[in-house]
Amino acid sequence: MKPIVKITYQKELNELKISCADKTFDTSRIKDMSIEQWIFPFCSKGIKWNGLYEELKAFTESEDYILHFDSDETSFEIVKYAFSETPVRLVGTNNIVTIIYNENPFTTKITVNGNVFNTTRIQNRSIDEWLKPIQIRDLQWNGIFEELETFIGTDVFTVYFVGKQEFMKLLIDKCPKSVDVFFRDPKIAEKINKGKQTMKSSPNSTSTSLPKVNMDSVSLAAMKTAEKLKNTASDSETNENLNSIPIKNTFIRNNILSVCALISIVMAFLPFASFCAKAGDVTGNKVSVSGFEALFGIKDIKVGSNNSIFALIMFLVPVAIIVMNYIKPLKPFKKYIAVGAPVIGILGEFITFFDLKGLFKTYIVEEGTELKSSLGIGFFLLLASFILTAVIGLMVYHGMELPKKKKE
Repeated sequence: MKPIVKITYQKELNELKISCADKTFDTSRIKDMSIEQWIFPFCSKGIKWNGLYEELKAFTESEDYILHFDSDETSFEIVKYAFSETPVRLVGTNNIVTIIYNENPFTTKITVNGNVFNTTRIQNRSIDEWLKPIQIRDLQWNGIFEELETFIGTDVFTVYFVGKQEFMKLLIDKCPKSVDVFFRDPKIAEKINKGKQTMKSSPNSTSTSLPKVNMDSVSLAAMKTAEKLKNTASDSETNENLNSIPIKNTFIRNNILSVCALISIVMAFLPFASFCAKAGDVTGNKVSVSGFEALFGIKDIKVGSNNSIFALIMFLVPVAIIVMNYIKPLKPFKKYIAVGAPVIGILGEFITFFDLKGLFKTYIVEEGTELKSSLGIGFFLLLASFILTAVIGLMVYHGMELPKKKKE
């Protein structure tokens, strides 16, 4: 288990306390010095200091420890910067948890300091369920407050609850002493912010107005929270839907649409369709065409047009699905591309087949001769790939669920 170092620093009083388990760190060498000085190595008046990380490394006898830093935000940011290239896990006391809960249907979304908290284990469960520990078969859930403590690294954090107040009361009843819980209503936050702007623009507003002092920080935090939720809600839902896909390999699961797109491209190199001429009982040589040949030219046709422009659709569809993950302007349209592109690809397959059929018919000029055509393995595998891509697109971006097996 990693050592846990606790630091309490009051910048205004210049008081510093450092401890680890039952041991107290001697801070006499940095007494009366500012954090900007003792966070880094120095040598002053014969006193040598190796910097906070190295000193705590010697104190804990470990390179990798957990640092609980209790201080103001500016000091925390200084420590965060100084420790950015170390293996230390830095935990502050100004941890903000936002919980959005809806009971119809049961949906729970959580962010911790702006980062998405994985709620897959408690989806489709009510608040009175996930407040307490849950253990059913492979599901292991230790209760919301213990799970958040493990995730953050400390039991000191503030929860902002977005939902009905009757459910917030359940949260308050189970709340540990070290945790603060507040109700958050984005609409009220917006009204407070408008009122604050009006007060600032009024020359006769008094500086002793109590609402201005108390509500300023609340409004700012509320608006930041609302904005953060707006930006992360979509990504959070997508991540949760991805985690519901029954694939164990994390890399493949997280990039499943791109994997399907690559499979579609590979399938285009397999036999797409076959054509031959038949006169009575005599059948001519069969010509097999792949999706690749359909686009770039059929080698068995030496004269005239030997390709189908519609085959381009079969290649553009998987390319569009791959590049949508890397072009930011396409982000708002990903949920449409993920489903619409495969559907277009399926239509493109059939259009290409009929276009190729018409192309081969132009070379049959003898009476009594007809064109025989058949679909190849590449056509069906490509069709299956497009259907699979569309289904996964519905699951990831539209929350579609696979039918569950009935228990006997």
